[in-house]
Amino acid sequence: MKNIHNILSGLLLLGLGYSGQAQRLELNLNEAIELAKKNNKELMVQKLENSLAEQAIKESKGHLLPTISAGGTYTHFIDRAVIFMPGSFVGSESPVVDVAVGGRNAWSAAINLNQPILSEVTRKQIKSAKLNALVTKEQSKDLESILVLDVAKAYYEVLLIEETILLHRQSLERNIYALKDAKQLFEQGKGLKIDTVRSAIATDNLTTEISYLENLYQIALIQFKHKIGLSDTEELVLTDRLISVNQKDFQISEKEKRSDLQQQQWIVELSKNGLEKSQAQRLPVLSLVGSYQLQAQSDDMDFAQYNWPKTTYVGLQLNVPVFNGGRTNYQAVQAKLKLQQAKTSLQDLEEKVDIEIRSKQVRLEGANDRLEMHHRTFSAAELHYNMVKQRYQEGLSSRLELTDADLQLSQAKLNVLGSVYEVSISQLELQKALGLL
Repeated sequence: MKNIHNILSGLLLLGLGYSGQAQRLELNLNEAIELAKKNNKELMVQKLENSLAEQAIKESKGHLLPTISAGGTYTHFIDRAVIFMPGSFVGSESPVVDVAVGGRNAWSAAINLNQPILSEVTRKQIKSAKLNALVTKEQSKDLESILVLDVAKAYYEVLLIEETILLHRQSLERNIYALKDAKQLFEQGKGLKIDTVRSAIATDNLTTEISYLENLYQIALIQFKHKIGLSDTEELVLTDRLISVNQKDFQISEKEKRSDLQQQQWIVELSKNGLEKSQAQRLPVLSLVGSYQLQAQSDDMDFAQYNWPKTTYVGLQLNVPVFNGGRTNYQAVQAKLKLQQAKTSLQDLEEKVDIEIRSKQVRLEGANDRLEMHHRTFSAAELHYNMVKQRYQEGLSSRLELTDADLQLSQAKLNVLGSVYEVSISQLELQKALGLL
Protein backbone atom coordinates (compact mmCIF):
# COMPACT_ATOMS: atom_id res chain seq x y z
CA MET A 1 0.00 0.00 0.00
CA LYS A 2 2.85 2.35 0.80
CA ASN A 3 4.43 1.73 -2.61
CA ILE A 4 1.12 2.34 -4.35
CA HIS A 5 0.73 5.57 -2.38
CA ASN A 6 4.20 6.70 -3.45
CA ILE A 7 3.50 5.88 -7.09
CA LEU A 8 0.22 7.80 -7.06
CA SER A 9 1.88 10.77 -5.35
CA GLY A 10 4.62 10.76 -7.98
CA LEU A 11 2.13 10.67 -10.82
CA LEU A 12 0.17 13.53 -9.23
CA LEU A 13 3.29 15.66 -8.89
CA LEU A 14 4.28 14.84 -12.46
CA GLY A 15 0.85 15.88 -13.71
CA LEU A 16 0.98 19.10 -11.74
CA GLY A 17 4.42 19.82 -13.09
CA TYR A 18 3.30 19.15 -16.65
CA SER A 19 0.22 21.35 -16.34
CA GLY A 20 2.32 24.08 -14.83
CA GLN A 21 4.56 24.02 -17.90
CA ALA A 22 1.65 24.24 -20.34
CA GLN A 23 2.00 27.26 -22.60
CA ARG A 24 -0.75 29.87 -22.62
CA LEU A 25 -1.37 31.92 -25.74
CA GLU A 26 -1.71 35.61 -24.89
CA LEU A 27 -3.28 37.85 -27.51
CA ASN A 28 -4.19 41.50 -27.76
CA LEU A 29 -6.81 42.63 -30.25
CA ASN A 30 -4.39 43.39 -33.09
CA GLU A 31 -2.65 40.04 -32.69
CA ALA A 32 -6.00 38.26 -32.70
CA ILE A 33 -6.99 40.05 -35.92
CA GLU A 34 -3.74 39.10 -37.65
CA LEU A 35 -4.17 35.49 -36.54
CA ALA A 36 -7.72 35.47 -37.89
CA LYS A 37 -6.52 36.85 -41.25
CA LYS A 38 -3.94 34.08 -41.41
CA ASN A 39 -6.30 31.22 -40.51
CA ASN A 40 -9.63 32.31 -42.00
CA LYS A 41 -10.62 29.85 -44.75
CA GLU A 42 -12.95 32.25 -46.53
CA LEU A 43 -10.15 34.82 -46.80
CA MET A 44 -7.82 32.12 -48.12
CA VAL A 45 -10.34 31.26 -50.84
CA GLN A 46 -10.64 34.94 -51.77
CA LYS A 47 -6.86 35.29 -52.06
CA LEU A 48 -6.86 32.34 -54.46
CA GLU A 49 -9.56 34.16 -56.40
CA ASN A 50 -7.22 37.16 -56.67
CA SER A 51 -4.51 34.90 -58.05
CA LEU A 52 -6.96 33.49 -60.60
CA ALA A 53 -7.84 37.02 -61.72
CA GLU A 54 -4.16 37.87 -62.21
CA GLN A 55 -3.68 34.74 -64.30
CA ALA A 56 -6.74 35.68 -66.36
CA ILE A 57 -5.03 38.99 -67.24
CA LYS A 58 -1.97 37.12 -68.50
CA GLU A 59 -4.17 34.75 -70.45
CA SER A 60 -6.04 37.59 -72.17
CA LYS A 61 -2.77 39.34 -73.05
CA GLY A 62 -1.62 36.11 -74.68
CA HIS A 63 -4.24 36.60 -77.43
CA LEU A 64 -2.15 39.49 -78.79
CA LEU A 65 0.99 37.35 -78.96
CA PRO A 66 1.86 35.18 -81.99
CA THR A 67 0.39 31.71 -82.18
CA ILE A 68 2.77 29.11 -83.60
CA SER A 69 1.57 25.58 -84.26
CA ALA A 70 3.24 22.53 -85.76
CA GLY A 71 1.59 19.44 -87.13
CA GLY A 72 1.92 16.54 -89.48
CA THR A 73 -0.26 14.02 -91.31
CA TYR A 74 0.16 10.59 -92.87
CA THR A 75 -2.38 9.22 -95.32
CA HIS A 76 -2.43 5.78 -96.97
CA PHE A 77 -4.52 5.71 -100.15
CA ILE A 78 -6.14 2.34 -100.76
CA ASP A 79 -7.25 3.77 -104.09
CA ARG A 80 -5.00 6.43 -105.50
CA ALA A 81 -6.18 10.00 -105.44
CA VAL A 82 -8.10 11.04 -108.54
CA ILE A 83 -8.03 14.30 -110.48
CA PHE A 84 -10.30 15.25 -113.37
CA MET A 85 -8.79 16.41 -116.67
CA PRO A 86 -10.02 17.16 -120.19
CA GLY A 87 -10.05 13.96 -122.24
CA SER A 88 -7.99 15.54 -125.00
CA PHE A 89 -5.02 15.75 -122.62
CA VAL A 90 -4.78 11.97 -122.53
CA GLY A 91 -6.06 11.17 -126.06
CA SER A 92 -9.58 10.29 -124.97
CA GLU A 93 -12.77 11.23 -126.77
CA SER A 94 -14.55 11.87 -123.47
CA PRO A 95 -14.76 15.52 -122.52
CA VAL A 96 -13.65 14.76 -118.95
CA VAL A 97 -11.62 11.85 -117.66
CA ASP A 98 -10.42 10.87 -114.16
CA VAL A 99 -6.74 10.16 -113.71
CA ALA A 100 -5.21 8.40 -110.68
CA VAL A 101 -2.16 10.30 -109.45
CA GLY A 102 0.25 10.36 -106.53
CA GLY A 103 1.69 7.70 -104.30
CA ARG A 104 -0.19 5.45 -101.95
CA ASN A 105 1.64 6.92 -98.93
CA ALA A 106 1.38 10.68 -98.42
CA TRP A 107 3.32 12.61 -95.76
CA SER A 108 3.17 16.27 -94.79
CA ALA A 109 4.51 18.48 -91.96
CA ALA A 110 3.94 22.17 -91.42
CA ILE A 111 4.65 25.06 -89.04
CA ASN A 112 1.99 27.79 -89.03
CA LEU A 113 2.13 31.34 -87.70
CA ASN A 114 -0.72 33.68 -86.78
CA GLN A 115 0.07 37.11 -85.33
CA PRO A 116 -2.89 39.43 -84.56
CA ILE A 117 -2.21 42.97 -85.72
CA LEU A 118 -5.54 44.66 -85.24
CA SER A 119 -8.12 43.11 -82.86
CA GLU A 120 -10.17 45.55 -80.81
CA VAL A 121 -12.18 42.72 -79.21
CA THR A 122 -9.00 41.26 -77.76
CA ARG A 123 -7.93 44.62 -76.33
CA LYS A 124 -11.32 45.03 -74.66
CA GLN A 125 -11.01 41.51 -73.27
CA ILE A 126 -7.69 42.45 -71.67
CA LYS A 127 -9.28 45.51 -70.10
CA SER A 128 -12.15 43.38 -68.77
CA ALA A 129 -9.67 41.01 -67.15
CA LYS A 130 -7.89 43.93 -65.47
CA LEU A 131 -11.15 45.42 -64.20
CA ASN A 132 -12.25 42.03 -62.91
CA ALA A 133 -8.96 41.76 -60.99
CA LEU A 134 -9.67 45.14 -59.39
CA VAL A 135 -13.14 43.94 -58.40
CA THR A 136 -11.73 40.82 -56.73
CA LYS A 137 -9.17 42.91 -54.83
CA GLU A 138 -11.94 45.11 -53.45
CA GLN A 139 -13.90 41.98 -52.53
CA SER A 140 -10.87 40.85 -50.52
CA LYS A 141 -10.69 44.20 -48.74
CA ASP A 142 -14.40 44.11 -47.95
CA LEU A 143 -14.18 40.54 -46.67
CA GLU A 144 -11.17 41.48 -44.56
CA SER A 145 -12.94 44.48 -43.00
CA ILE A 146 -15.95 42.30 -42.17
CA LEU A 147 -13.61 39.76 -40.58
CA VAL A 148 -11.86 42.48 -38.54
CA LEU A 149 -15.20 43.81 -37.25
CA ASP A 150 -16.44 40.31 -36.44
CA VAL A 151 -13.26 39.38 -34.55
CA ALA A 152 -13.17 42.70 -32.67
CA LYS A 153 -16.80 42.32 -31.58
CA ALA A 154 -16.16 38.78 -30.36
CA TYR A 155 -13.00 39.95 -28.57
CA TYR A 156 -14.84 42.76 -26.77
CA GLU A 157 -17.72 40.43 -25.91
CA VAL A 158 -15.35 38.04 -24.14
CA LEU A 159 -13.79 40.98 -22.28
CA LEU A 160 -17.22 42.30 -21.27
CA ILE A 161 -18.27 38.96 -19.81
CA GLU A 162 -14.89 38.50 -18.12
CA GLU A 163 -14.97 41.89 -16.41
CA THR A 164 -18.64 41.46 -15.51
CA ILE A 165 -17.71 38.24 -13.72
CA LEU A 166 -14.96 40.12 -11.91
CA LEU A 167 -17.40 42.80 -10.71
CA HIS A 168 -19.87 40.15 -9.54
CA ARG A 169 -17.14 38.33 -7.63
CA GLN A 170 -16.14 41.55 -5.89
CA SER A 171 -19.77 42.14 -4.99
CA LEU A 172 -20.05 38.52 -3.79
CA GLU A 173 -17.09 39.02 -1.46
CA ARG A 174 -18.76 42.06 0.06
CA ASN A 175 -22.05 40.19 0.43
CA ILE A 176 -20.35 37.19 2.07
CA TYR A 177 -18.75 39.58 4.56
CA ALA A 178 -22.14 41.25 5.07
CA LEU A 179 -23.77 37.85 5.68
CA LYS A 180 -21.20 36.95 8.35
CA ASP A 181 -21.65 40.35 9.96
CA ALA A 182 -25.46 40.00 9.93
CA LYS A 183 -25.24 36.55 11.53
CA GLN A 184 -22.98 37.83 14.30
CA LEU A 185 -25.27 40.78 15.02
CA PHE A 186 -28.30 38.50 15.06
CA GLU A 187 -26.61 36.07 17.46
CA GLN A 188 -25.69 39.02 19.70
CA GLY A 189 -29.27 40.25 19.60
CA LYS A 190 -28.22 43.47 17.86
CA GLY A 191 -29.62 42.68 14.42
CA LEU A 192 -32.78 41.48 12.81
CA LYS A 193 -33.29 38.09 11.25
CA ILE A 194 -34.53 39.72 8.05
CA ASP A 195 -31.06 41.27 7.53
CA THR A 196 -29.49 37.81 7.67
CA VAL A 197 -32.07 36.35 5.29
CA ARG A 198 -31.66 39.27 2.87
CA SER A 199 -27.85 38.88 2.82
CA ALA A 200 -28.16 35.13 2.29
CA ILE A 201 -30.53 35.63 -0.65
CA ALA A 202 -28.24 38.24 -2.20
CA THR A 203 -25.25 35.89 -1.82
CA ASP A 204 -27.11 32.97 -3.43
CA ASN A 205 -28.32 35.15 -6.30
CA LEU A 206 -24.81 36.41 -7.01
CA THR A 207 -23.40 32.88 -6.87
CA THR A 208 -26.01 31.72 -9.40
CA GLU A 209 -25.36 34.74 -11.65
CA ILE A 210 -21.59 34.13 -11.60
CA SER A 211 -22.12 30.48 -12.52
CA TYR A 212 -24.31 31.51 -15.46
CA LEU A 213 -21.78 34.15 -16.60
CA GLU A 214 -18.92 31.65 -16.39
CA ASN A 215 -20.79 29.28 -18.71
CA LEU A 216 -21.53 32.19 -21.02
CA TYR A 217 -17.85 33.14 -20.94
CA GLN A 218 -16.78 29.64 -21.96
CA ILE A 219 -19.21 29.67 -24.89
CA ALA A 220 -18.06 33.12 -26.03
CA LEU A 221 -14.41 32.09 -25.73
CA ILE A 222 -14.98 28.93 -27.78
CA GLN A 223 -16.72 30.94 -30.49
CA PHE A 224 -13.90 33.49 -30.48
CA LYS A 225 -11.27 30.77 -30.83
CA HIS A 226 -13.13 29.42 -33.81
CA LYS A 227 -13.17 32.86 -35.46
CA ILE A 228 -9.39 33.22 -35.20
CA GLY A 229 -8.67 29.61 -36.19
CA LEU A 230 -7.69 28.09 -32.82
CA SER A 231 -8.81 24.77 -31.40
CA ASP A 232 -11.17 24.59 -28.45
CA THR A 233 -8.46 23.05 -26.25
CA GLU A 234 -6.03 25.94 -26.78
CA GLU A 235 -5.52 27.93 -23.56
CA LEU A 236 -6.08 31.56 -24.45
CA VAL A 237 -5.66 34.76 -22.46
CA LEU A 238 -6.87 38.13 -23.77
CA THR A 239 -4.50 40.87 -22.65
CA ASP A 240 -6.56 43.97 -23.56
CA ARG A 241 -9.15 45.53 -21.29
CA LEU A 242 -12.29 47.48 -21.96
CA ILE A 243 -11.38 51.11 -21.54
CA SER A 244 -13.18 54.34 -22.20
CA VAL A 245 -12.32 55.78 -25.60
CA ASN A 246 -12.88 59.28 -26.87
CA GLN A 247 -15.03 59.84 -29.92
CA LYS A 248 -12.98 60.40 -33.06
CA ASP A 249 -13.90 62.93 -35.73
CA PHE A 250 -14.77 60.76 -38.72
CA GLN A 251 -15.66 62.71 -41.86
CA ILE A 252 -18.44 61.49 -44.15
CA SER A 253 -16.28 62.26 -47.17
CA GLU A 254 -14.11 59.31 -46.14
CA LYS A 255 -16.83 56.93 -47.32
CA GLU A 256 -15.23 56.83 -50.76
CA LYS A 257 -12.65 54.49 -49.23
CA ARG A 258 -15.28 51.83 -48.66
CA SER A 259 -14.30 48.71 -50.55
CA ASP A 260 -17.88 47.80 -51.48
CA LEU A 261 -18.41 51.23 -53.06
CA GLN A 262 -15.13 51.01 -54.96
CA GLN A 263 -16.03 47.49 -55.99
CA GLN A 264 -19.37 48.63 -57.41
CA GLN A 265 -17.65 51.49 -59.25
CA TRP A 266 -15.31 48.98 -60.88
CA ILE A 267 -18.32 46.85 -61.80
CA VAL A 268 -19.81 49.87 -63.60
CA GLU A 269 -16.55 50.31 -65.51
CA LEU A 270 -16.53 46.58 -66.26
CA SER A 271 -20.08 46.84 -67.67
CA LYS A 272 -19.07 49.80 -69.83
CA ASN A 273 -16.16 47.84 -71.20
CA GLY A 274 -18.47 44.87 -71.82
CA LEU A 275 -20.68 47.11 -73.97
CA GLU A 276 -17.64 48.38 -75.89
CA LYS A 277 -16.42 44.82 -76.37
CA SER A 278 -19.75 43.70 -77.83
CA GLN A 279 -19.72 46.69 -80.21
CA ALA A 280 -16.11 45.92 -81.20
CA GLN A 281 -17.22 42.58 -82.60
CA ARG A 282 -18.46 44.51 -85.65
CA LEU A 283 -14.91 45.68 -86.43
CA PRO A 284 -12.53 43.80 -88.77
CA VAL A 285 -9.66 41.69 -87.44
CA LEU A 286 -6.29 41.88 -89.21
CA SER A 287 -3.64 39.20 -88.72
CA LEU A 288 -0.25 38.28 -90.08
CA VAL A 289 -0.18 34.64 -91.23
CA GLY A 290 2.62 32.41 -92.43
CA SER A 291 3.42 28.77 -93.02
CA TYR A 292 6.36 26.48 -93.80
CA GLN A 293 5.32 23.07 -95.17
CA LEU A 294 7.09 19.87 -96.27
CA GLN A 295 5.29 17.08 -98.13
CA ALA A 296 6.07 13.85 -99.96
CA GLN A 297 4.29 10.91 -101.65
CA SER A 298 5.52 7.42 -102.55
CA ASP A 299 4.37 3.85 -102.90
CA ASP A 300 7.03 2.54 -100.53
CA MET A 301 8.56 3.38 -97.16
CA ASP A 302 12.08 4.06 -98.35
CA PHE A 303 12.43 7.44 -96.74
CA ALA A 304 16.02 7.88 -97.98
CA GLN A 305 14.71 8.12 -101.53
CA TYR A 306 11.91 10.57 -100.73
CA ASN A 307 11.85 14.02 -102.20
CA TRP A 308 10.57 16.64 -99.75
CA PRO A 309 9.49 19.76 -101.61
CA LYS A 310 8.77 22.75 -99.38
CA THR A 311 6.06 25.38 -99.51
CA THR A 312 6.52 28.70 -97.67
CA TYR A 313 4.26 31.72 -97.54
CA VAL A 314 3.60 34.82 -95.46
CA GLY A 315 0.71 37.27 -95.81
CA LEU A 316 -2.09 39.26 -94.24
CA GLN A 317 -5.49 37.91 -93.33
CA LEU A 318 -8.48 40.22 -92.92
CA ASN A 319 -11.67 39.01 -91.32
CA VAL A 320 -14.63 41.39 -91.75
CA PRO A 321 -17.84 40.48 -89.84
CA VAL A 322 -20.86 40.82 -92.11
CA PHE A 323 -23.75 38.90 -90.54
CA ASN A 324 -23.89 36.39 -87.68
CA GLY A 325 -27.61 36.01 -87.15
CA GLY A 326 -27.91 39.25 -85.16
CA ARG A 327 -26.00 37.85 -82.18
CA THR A 328 -23.77 40.92 -81.95
CA ASN A 329 -26.78 43.24 -81.69
CA TYR A 330 -28.41 41.09 -79.02
CA GLN A 331 -25.16 40.99 -77.05
CA ALA A 332 -24.92 44.79 -77.24
CA VAL A 333 -28.47 45.14 -75.91
CA GLN A 334 -27.67 42.79 -73.01
CA ALA A 335 -24.51 44.78 -72.25
CA LYS A 336 -26.52 48.03 -72.12
CA LEU A 337 -28.99 46.46 -69.69
CA LYS A 338 -26.15 45.20 -67.48
CA LEU A 339 -24.64 48.70 -67.49
CA GLN A 340 -27.95 50.19 -66.37
CA GLN A 341 -28.18 47.58 -63.62
CA ALA A 342 -24.66 48.38 -62.41
CA LYS A 343 -25.30 52.14 -62.35
CA THR A 344 -28.59 51.69 -60.49
CA SER A 345 -26.93 49.38 -57.95
CA LEU A 346 -24.19 51.96 -57.42
CA GLN A 347 -26.73 54.74 -56.76
CA ASP A 348 -28.66 52.50 -54.37
CA LEU A 349 -25.49 51.54 -52.51
CA GLU A 350 -24.40 55.18 -52.16
CA GLU A 351 -27.77 56.07 -50.62
CA LYS A 352 -27.58 53.11 -48.22
CA VAL A 353 -24.03 54.06 -47.25
CA ASP A 354 -25.11 57.62 -46.41
CA ILE A 355 -27.91 56.28 -44.21
CA GLU A 356 -25.62 53.72 -42.57
CA ILE A 357 -22.93 56.31 -41.78
CA ARG A 358 -25.41 58.72 -40.28
CA SER A 359 -27.08 56.04 -38.17
CA LYS A 360 -23.68 54.83 -36.89
CA GLN A 361 -22.73 58.40 -36.00
CA VAL A 362 -25.97 58.88 -34.08
CA ARG A 363 -25.45 55.60 -32.26
CA LEU A 364 -21.90 56.56 -31.30
CA GLU A 365 -23.01 59.99 -30.08
CA GLY A 366 -25.73 58.36 -27.97
CA ALA A 367 -23.29 55.78 -26.58
CA ASN A 368 -20.86 58.52 -25.57
CA ASP A 369 -23.66 60.48 -23.89
CA ARG A 370 -24.78 57.40 -21.95
CA LEU A 371 -21.20 56.64 -20.95
CA GLU A 372 -20.78 60.15 -19.58
CA MET A 373 -24.04 59.90 -17.63
CA HIS A 374 -23.11 56.49 -16.23
CA HIS A 375 -19.73 57.84 -15.13
CA ARG A 376 -21.53 60.60 -13.20
CA THR A 377 -23.96 58.07 -11.74
CA PHE A 378 -21.08 55.81 -10.70
CA SER A 379 -19.30 58.70 -8.95
CA ALA A 380 -22.51 59.53 -7.07
CA ALA A 381 -23.12 55.86 -6.19
CA GLU A 382 -19.55 55.49 -4.96
CA LEU A 383 -19.87 58.59 -2.79
CA HIS A 384 -23.22 57.40 -1.45
CA TYR A 385 -21.84 53.96 -0.61
CA ASN A 386 -18.86 55.40 1.27
CA MET A 387 -21.16 57.72 3.27
CA VAL A 388 -23.58 54.92 4.16
CA LYS A 389 -20.67 52.62 5.05
CA GLN A 390 -19.23 55.23 7.41
CA ARG A 391 -22.63 55.81 8.99
CA TYR A 392 -23.08 52.05 9.39
CA GLN A 393 -19.71 51.74 11.11
CA GLU A 394 -20.76 54.53 13.46
CA GLY A 395 -24.06 52.80 14.18
CA LEU A 396 -26.11 55.52 12.45
CA SER A 397 -27.32 53.37 9.54
CA SER A 398 -28.76 49.90 9.14
CA ARG A 399 -27.38 46.90 7.32
CA LEU A 400 -30.29 47.17 4.88
CA GLU A 401 -29.23 50.66 3.83
CA LEU A 402 -25.64 49.50 3.35
CA THR A 403 -26.79 46.53 1.25
CA ASP A 404 -28.91 48.79 -0.95
CA ALA A 405 -25.99 51.20 -1.39
CA ASP A 406 -23.71 48.30 -2.36
CA LEU A 407 -26.28 47.09 -4.89
CA GLN A 408 -26.55 50.55 -6.42
CA LEU A 409 -22.76 50.81 -6.66
CA SER A 410 -22.47 47.41 -8.36
CA GLN A 411 -25.19 48.30 -10.84
CA ALA A 412 -23.49 51.62 -11.59
CA LYS A 413 -20.21 49.81 -12.32
CA LEU A 414 -21.99 47.38 -14.63
CA ASN A 415 -23.66 50.28 -16.45
CA VAL A 416 -20.29 51.95 -16.99
CA LEU A 417 -18.81 48.70 -18.25
CA GLY A 418 -21.73 48.16 -20.63
CA SER A 419 -21.44 51.72 -21.96
CA VAL A 420 -17.71 51.33 -22.56
CA TYR A 421 -18.48 48.17 -24.54
CA GLU A 422 -21.19 49.98 -26.52
CA VAL A 423 -18.86 52.90 -27.35
CA SER A 424 -16.11 50.52 -28.47
CA ILE A 425 -18.45 48.57 -30.75
CA SER A 426 -20.06 51.77 -32.09
CA GLN A 427 -16.67 53.19 -33.04
CA LEU A 428 -15.73 49.98 -34.83
CA GLU A 429 -19.00 49.97 -36.77
CA LEU A 430 -18.57 53.62 -37.73
CA GLN A 431 -15.03 52.94 -38.93
CA LYS A 432 -16.38 50.01 -40.95
CA ALA A 433 -19.12 52.22 -42.44
CA LEU A 434 -16.55 54.82 -43.48
CA GLY A 435 -14.16 52.27 -44.95
CA LEU A 436 -11.50 53.00 -42.35
CA LEU A 437 -11.45 49.64 -40.60
